[in-house]
Amino acid sequence: MIKTLVIHLGDTKTGSTALQSVLRSGRYTTPSGQTVFYPGESLNQNRMPNAVAQSSQSRIFSSVAEEFKASECDFGVISAELFQAVDPEDLKHALEQEMPDFIDRLRLISYVRPHAEKLVSTFSEQAKFGKVADDLRNHFKNTRSKKKFHYAPRFEKWRSTFGNKFSLRLFQRNALVNGDVVEDFFQWMLGEAGTKVNAQQLSNSALTAGQIALLRRFHDLLQRQGFSKDKGRMPAAVARALVAQFRISGLAETSERVTLPPKLVTSIQSTYRKDAAELDEMFFEGTPMSHALEAVPEKLIGVNKDFEASRFFSEETLQAFDTMAQMSILLMGENKKQLRKRANQVRAKTKLKR
Repeated sequence: MIKTLVIHLGDTKTGSTALQSVLRSGRYTTPSGQTVFYPGESLNQNRMPNAVAQSSQSRIFSSVAEEFKASECDFGVISAELFQAVDPEDLKHALEQEMPDFIDRLRLISYVRPHAEKLVSTFSEQAKFGKVADDLRNHFKNTRSKKKFHYAPRFEKWRSTFGNKFSLRLFQRNALVNGDVVEDFFQWMLGEAGTKVNAQQLSNSALTAGQIALLRRFHDLLQRQGFSKDKGRMPAAVARALVAQFRISGLAETSERVTLPPKLVTSIQSTYRKDAAELDEMFFEGTPMSHALEAVPEKLIGVNKDFEASRFFSEETLQAFDTMAQMSILLMGENKKQLRKRANQVRAKTKLKR
């Protein structure tokens, strides 16, 4: 049986994909020969938080528990960024019911991204799936009304539920070991530096304004073709594969970045100032979250973007894109299960460097 169970909880947009790709590859060398077991075959274990949310965790959790019992590794790791949406008490209950042998050898970790950076990165992420607001100002209003980035209450609940088993780390380059979340995670887990990573890492970096414009155009075409039952969205696996191809081809890679208008920066700061201070007091030495909020990187500040594709591409390029998009939409209606499987294979084969 594994000696220590580590649950990596995310958050989303904090390098989870890079970490998971390294864990899945197994291509790393630990400093003192420590061994790590990463269960299953998927990139992550997001099926576990999904099961908790649906109160159907028994089969999935017990299956993972059996894998950990059969392993003699020093560490067993579960990595699922969707745990950020799970009530800590629900996870604790699931662990006590289905994985009781591991409660006393449990550690949990989450990474938190500064508020302004999180707003921009989630806007980019949601653009893949057709869920995003018209622009960053509306995205800010939506997330503010739902208190999505009010971190302190959520992380305080994780700590009150799991005590000192839970750790929170700042996802900011100057706070990470060698500026890298993978190295940071391994050093935290192993208690020593020196893990050598030999694998290429999948990346889930932010999209440019031009790439977002193309994705919006694709989603518009979906709606016109009667995909209303899917709310005009392409399957998530297809969206991820399409973005991977953007990055391989370099399509719109050099177009302008998504930026925050100065007035919006001021609103973000006033909205999250208290939350940043509370998080600093609870979890960090000094005031890194407050400092990050007051010192929004200059590269993130600019005009409010217009995501009309014609701003970034010629009419000829857009006609070619529309033609290929129409063909892809037709294929989507054929065999969705096979389509998702193939899209996941395409994305995995890209092995994009972080």
